[in-house]
Amino acid sequence: MFYIISGFIIGLTIKYYPIPILGTTDFITDVWYSVVFKIILLLVVPAIVYFGWWRYTMKDLLLGISANPKNSMATAILASAGLLLNSGHLEIIRESLGNFTDSPSRLAVGIIIPLFIAAIPEAFFFCGFLQTRLEKR
Repeated sequence: MFYIISGFIIGLTIKYYPIPILGTTDFITDVWYSVVFKIILLLVVPAIVYFGWWRYTMKDLLLGISANPKNSMATAILASAGLLLNSGHLEIIRESLGNFTDSPSRLAVGIIIPLFIAAIPEAFFFCGFLQTRLEKR
């Protein structure tokens, strides 16, 4: 219920008091959504509960995965495959960079924000929190 009510309040805040990131008009590129809802409520609050209140460690979050040559090689291969699959979009990005005077900062923000508002909170919640709770059940 807390997250539903928080999402509703953040939605109203964005509607009436928007603070767009780099002048965008998209709902998910608003500071209230990106910082307050996604980072604080979906990453920081669960991290405080997980590491502070429940006293888990980073080792618990890794679910028994250790850094060894086999895992490192698999990670490198999968990362390379992902880069190759997305390399077709590089020309479109390169062409678009000339349209903005602040394009390097837009590109940096465009790379960093999805990492912090999507990838890390979702991985933390689903793999670190939800999956470990379900495994214990």
